[in-house]
Amino acid sequence: MRAERVLVTGITGFIGSAVSNHLHSRGFDVYGTVRPGRDLSGSCVSSDRIFRYDLSDNPHACLPSGTVDVIIHCAAATSERAIDAGASRAANIDGTSNLLDWAKKVGISRFIYLSTMSAHGENPSNYAQTKLEAEEVVRASGIGEWVILRPGLVLASASRGIFNKMARQIRVLPFVPTLGRNRCLCTIAMEDLCMAIERAIVVREARAKEIDVCADENLSFGDLARLVAGALGKHPVLIPIPLGVALFVARLSSALGHPVLTEDNVLGIKHARAPDTRLLREVLGIQPRRVEESLRLLSPGAGMGKNRGGISR
Repeated sequence: MRAERVLVTGITGFIGSAVSNHLHSRGFDVYGTVRPGRDLSGSCVSSDRIFRYDLSDNPHACLPSGTVDVIIHCAAATSERAIDAGASRAANIDGTSNLLDWAKKVGISRFIYLSTMSAHGENPSNYAQTKLEAEEVVRASGIGEWVILRPGLVLASASRGIFNKMARQIRVLPFVPTLGRNRCLCTIAMEDLCMAIERAIVVREARAKEIDVCADENLSFGDLARLVAGALGKHPVLIPIPLGVALFVARLSSALGHPVLTEDNVLGIKHARAPDTRLLREVLGIQPRRVEESLRLLSPGAGMGKNRGGISR
């Protein structure tokens, strides 16, 4: 029996690179897309299996037909840097729609969409609303076997992502601002997210499901900062900052071109919602690590990545 052929969009991105490496190690036949001009060094996928493709492009001109069985759509305009509403809409909504149209025309019926826990009606940020609208595009696409996965805050050793921004500040600063007191933040270890994506490929019962992918926890930003500081052996002073002040600082720093946190990041914290992990456990069979265990694996000397864990037997 031949291996499942998967196409990972954004294969050099924060999540896409981890997903492609994981699936490759698990015996999947991995292909990918990358924006023109991106460096391919470090990818486990050979360059002849990676296609130069921007979400604003016509996929019919850039991607081959008859190559893959399932698309894992990780590429997006994210909340990590300031981005205008038009660019966010073009990438996250129009780009997803174009990719789905291509998939239908070339006969790909399986589509796994990486959304976000931020995507809900109460969060007004560009990122949340464009990802939410893209979810509706997926549901209405006519693709036979879609899955929508909504990760929480992803914890990983990579040098990218919101978690890494926080960890860098805690490593070097004597004080760290904490934003708000809302206890609805939830996390997912990158390894557990990759396993959830793998399970979404192979578990038929996952199809036409929308699944929160995170630990069953409710953290404030301050809770998370204290836990990260403890894992790093640091003792910064945590200074609570009102969310209104944080939004002003985020807008100012974005305008100056050096955002520590973007406006969308702050809105995501303000409007974080409690997770529902029932489908993650009952359909995908994933019992993800809680934040304390994830951080132990990421801490220096903790044997990062040695324990695969996460799957209920």
